[in-house]
Amino acid sequence: MPLVQRSTPELKTSAEISLCREDVAWVLISSRILPILLVVTLALLSLGAAAQTSSSIDQPSYSLGDRWEYLVNGQLTNLAGFSGFPATIQIRGPVAAEVALTEGESTTLSWRGDLTLEGALSIPFVEGSPEAELSGGIALSREEQYEVPYFLPLSIQSTADFSIQITNFCPPAECSASLELLANQTPGASFPIYPLEEGDREVVILSQVETRVSFSFDGFRLENVSAMELESVLLMNVTAGHHVDVPTGSFQALKVTTHVAEGMAFGFFQELFPGTRQVAYYSNEVGNAVLFQFFSDDTEVGNITLQSYSIGSARPIWRHPALIGGLLAVPAAILIYLSWRERRKGL
Repeated sequence: MPLVQRSTPELKTSAEISLCREDVAWVLISSRILPILLVVTLALLSLGAAAQTSSSIDQPSYSLGDRWEYLVNGQLTNLAGFSGFPATIQIRGPVAAEVALTEGESTTLSWRGDLTLEGALSIPFVEGSPEAELSGGIALSREEQYEVPYFLPLSIQSTADFSIQITNFCPPAECSASLELLANQTPGASFPIYPLEEGDREVVILSQVETRVSFSFDGFRLENVSAMELESVLLMNVTAGHHVDVPTGSFQALKVTTHVAEGMAFGFFQELFPGTRQVAYYSNEVGNAVLFQFFSDDTEVGNITLQSYSIGSARPIWRHPALIGGLLAVPAAILIYLSWRERRKGL
């Protein structure tokens, strides 16, 4: 009967046994740490999602250099200096907002824009007259001063300069107009503050308003300056849970609808679309509105959409939970893997 040779298992040294034990320990540690890091990351992502679907508009954390770029697109039915002249005028162009100054609890937001206009203007007192064709531009500038914790600016200074060429008119002509506005708003008991919660509210605003309107046409010039105290009543409605798609991305937003019941509103470039109901969609992630809409009755006459934005580094990191999760999970996982690989080399 042939003999069967049995192989004897190779015995490991005490050093090798120690390495094996340490390797097993690292594997056990890795198998415990990685799930914990995964849970932490998912929790932070959930916090981020919860923040995006908030039921209130939070106080923005402005920092110097924050910037939002928008595109204006709309239709005007009257033109500065041509009151009583029916018009159909398309306007379009970029506007940008930038944090120009932060000082204590005060922030100055500076807006600049260059729009083009094109359309037609009727001459009502000349029977059978063809419509005058218009083209030109509008240069916009606006400074808004905000104070914590108020949602609306306390001071607004804006200028809209119109430069217009009129053709198909006898003779062709050029005209210009300028609208200047300075409004200081006094916050009262109903003045909206952050966080701006869902619901309806009636806002009473007392304002000191100064306006200057100048108009020149074919050598004729007219200028009017006025100052007044104004009490305005705004009806505001805030609802959450809106999803808005704009060129720069998709956002969860809160919808703020503002209707002027009495007086005037000095909202975002309201001078472009006077007498309208304004709807704005605010995103806490962006720190500003991603979409403005202007309605005359139920017809949208203009909109302003966010094209891009850049927020300063001073924005608190807790506003970006997913970033925190990534900072925690990725380096830790890499370190664990590298340590485990080095120990495997020693076996």
